Amino acid sequence: MQVERPMIFISYSREDAEFALKLAKDLRSSGINLWLDQLDIPPGERWDRSVEEALKACPCLLVILSPAAVVSHNVMDEVSFGLGENKKILPVRYRDCEIPFRLKRLQYVDFTTDYDAGFTQLLRALSVGLNVQPSPQIQGAQLNHVVQEANSASTLKSTTVDSSQRAYDRNDRSSIAGESDKAAARFRSSVVGGMVGLFAAGLLIVVWVTIHPPVPWLWVFVIVVCGVGVGSLAGSRKDLSPTRR
Repeated sequence: MQVERPMIFISYSREDAEFALKLAKDLRSSGINLWLDQLDIPPGERWDRSVEEALKACPCLLVILSPAAVVSHNVMDEVSFGLGENKKILPVRYRDCEIPFRLKRLQYVDFTTDYDAGFTQLLRALSVGLNVQPSPQIQGAQLNHVVQEANSASTLKSTTVDSSQRAYDRNDRSSIAGESDKAAARFRSSVVGGMVGLFAAGLLIVVWVTIHPPVPWLWVFVIVVCGVGVGSLAGSRKDLSPTRR
């Protein structure tokens, strides 16, 4: 039985081994034929010879970029070999780092913020650059995943609108209740102010009768009305004065 030649060699730093293994397994589950030392070097095989043979055999080099990778001599040697052999180089930016000068002209796939989005972009780049197509089952699963994400976004948007409407209704009811409370407070203040004004008018009449008896009834009426009016107005304006919230 003839073993299919791997298409993609994955180059990475040892510090990024966990991410490299996850990415390789996900790619293989999507029908991508690749080579990764953690998966493809049998026990007892010479590590350096296996890496060299795989690197020569694969037409594409997928390099995982990170702060550790860009200072790794092994990773940069593998990149230099790939460039020298005119292999297709596909940078994958795993963590924020300075892109090496020899790779700056190449568009990279970004995994720094969203793994799923980066993986979808990587599959698309592989299908275009290497004519590698995922299996129909994988394509159907990816389509279902996209539909589920769209439904989730729609549900979240609907929930947000409903929450905003409920918050608006609560604020509206609170505003109406606040206006009613203010009106009641103004009425109470006006009544209290009128009573204070009436009391003040009574004292003024008593003083006037004591000093200049008798007092015409018209003047008594005028004093009482003015006292009640001034007191009510003063009470109402006091209630309308601004308060610190």
